[in-house]
Amino acid sequence: MKVYGRRPAAGSHVKRAFQLVLSIAISVACLYWTFRHIFDPADPQKRHAPYDAAFVQGMAEPEWERLGVRVDAAPQGLAVREVKSGSVAARLNLAQGDLLLELDDRPLAALDELRAKLASARGTGVVLVQRQLTNWDVMWESLRSASYLWLFPYLLILTGIHLCRTLRWGNLLSGIEKVPFRKLNEAAGIGFMLLIVLPLRLGEFARPFLVAQRSRIRRSAAMTTVVLERIIDGIIIAALLRVLVIFVPEGLPGVERLTLGANIMFGVFGGGLAFLLFALWQRERAVALVRATAGRISARAADRVAEVVDTFVGAMRQLPRPGQVFRFFLFTAGYWVLNGWGMSLLANAFDCTNAGSAVCEPLHLTVFQGYVVLAMLVVGLMIPAAPGAAGTFQLFIVLALSVFQPSSVVYSSGVAYANVIWIVQILQQLTFGAVLALLSKQSLKDIFRKMGEERDRPEGEAPPKEEPPVREASVL
Repeated sequence: MKVYGRRPAAGSHVKRAFQLVLSIAISVACLYWTFRHIFDPADPQKRHAPYDAAFVQGMAEPEWERLGVRVDAAPQGLAVREVKSGSVAARLNLAQGDLLLELDDRPLAALDELRAKLASARGTGVVLVQRQLTNWDVMWESLRSASYLWLFPYLLILTGIHLCRTLRWGNLLSGIEKVPFRKLNEAAGIGFMLLIVLPLRLGEFARPFLVAQRSRIRRSAAMTTVVLERIIDGIIIAALLRVLVIFVPEGLPGVERLTLGANIMFGVFGGGLAFLLFALWQRERAVALVRATAGRISARAADRVAEVVDTFVGAMRQLPRPGQVFRFFLFTAGYWVLNGWGMSLLANAFDCTNAGSAVCEPLHLTVFQGYVVLAMLVVGLMIPAAPGAAGTFQLFIVLALSVFQPSSVVYSSGVAYANVIWIVQILQQLTFGAVLALLSKQSLKDIFRKMGEERDRPEGEAPPKEEPPVREASVL
C-alpha cells in the first residue's frame, strides 16, 4: 500500500495553539458585545435614559393626538404599545390596557422632549418608572418559561437541512464521480461535525478529506466543490439580504447594518466568483497573477497558493451535467428555505405564554423577520471564531433582532433565543457526526492525524484500503 505522508512540521503545535488562542479571543470579544447590556443596570450618568418606560393613565385619545402620540406612530420613533399581563407590566406594576412608552436606549434629549410634551397634559397620570430588574433576570425567566415543545418540529427541520445540504453536495461532486449516499452522508455528517469542533472554520477541509477516503475523488477536487458551495451561498444570502432590506420599514434602528452586511457579502463572494471565472478563461494568467501577488509576501507561499489555484481550475472543468446542476440549486433552495423558516418557528418558544404574571419579555418573529435574522447570522459566520462559532453566532442574531425588537426584548428573550438556537444546532450536528463516525468505525483522533499527514494522491488512483481495526473504534 502506498502511503503519501509527511511528518508534522516542528512548529505545527505552536501554529495550532496560536489558531486556538486567536479564535477564542474573537469569540470572547463577540460574547462581550452580546452580553454587555445583560449585566448593565441603568445608570443616570450614561448617555441613555435611566428609565424602562413611561406609562400614561386616563389620557383621552384627542389629547394623545394633540401631543402627536398614537399607538401606531410613536413620537421620535419611541415604541408605544398597550400593556398586557405577563409582560413588562409585572415589574412596573401596570394595569392591563395602560399605554406604555418604552424609552430604552433613547438619548436623554429625546426623553426630555417627551417629558415636556407629557407635562403639558395635566391630570393624565404620567409616571416615569426607573429600572427595577436587570435584563439578566428577565433572560433567565425567558429560558425558564420557554415552551420547549417547539424543539421537536425544529429538530425535524434541522434533519431536513442536513439532508438538503448533503444531497446538494453530492450533485456537485457528481461531475467528478457519483458517490453512494451512505458514503456521502458519512463524509458530510462527520465533516459538518468537525466544522463545529475545529476553530477558525478549519473544519471546511474535513469534508474533502473524508470523501476522498471513500471514493476516487482527490481532496483538491473535492475542495473545489466546497469553495463553490460557499461562493454560491454567499451570493444568494447577499442578494436575499439586499431584497429584504427594501421591505424593512424606514426609520428602524440598525437597518444600515443590514445593508453593510449585504455589501460585504457581495464584495467577498462576488470577488471570489469573478476570480474563478477569470481563472477558467485565463488559467495561466490567473496562476501567474497569484504568484506575483502572494510572492511579495513569501515565495514558498506563492508557489503553494498557485498550485492550489491551478488544481482548482482543473477541477472546475469537471462540472456536473445540467440535470445535476438543477438539482443542486433545488436542494440549495430547500436548504435556505428550511433555515429561515426554522429561525421564525423556534421564536414561538419565547412568547412568554408559560410565564403567567412573572417577569418575561415576549419575543415574536414573523417569517420575513426570520429570514432577515438568518441572513445577518450568515454574515457573522463568515468571521473565523472559536469552535461552534461561539460568540459570533449570538452577536449577529442579537444585531438582527435589534432592528425589529425593543432593547428590553432583545437583551432578555432575544439573547435567550440566540443561545438556545445555537445550542440546539451544535448538539444536532455533533450527534449526527458522532453516530456516523461510529457507524463508519472512524475515530476523531485518526481523522485529525491523517488530515495533517496525508498528501493528495495522484489523479485517478483509488484510495488506500483501511486496515481492519485492532480494537473497537471510539469517537474520541
